[in-house]
Amino acid sequence: MPVGDARANQFPACAWLAEELRAHVRRVAWLVTEPAERWGTGDSRLLDYAPHADLVHETATLDGLVASLAAVLRLARRARSGR
Repeated sequence: MPVGDARANQFPACAWLAEELRAHVRRVAWLVTEPAERWGTGDSRLLDYAPHADLVHETATLDGLVASLAAVLRLARRARSGR
């Protein structure tokens, strides 16, 4: 489960790495540490990586973190049930 803002510090995106990771795991949940309105701005590469995740969720606040953990649990339950 990646955690972070996907800022590349002016380096190109490595979406191929996200795709490769996705090929080796059951589910990918990305908890993003900045507000959703900043995703894909500046040097954020999140929009390049997001298609390779089953869940991308904002965790910029404590409420966001709690909601993210609930979303991860729902994702895990779906994985267990085969959906």
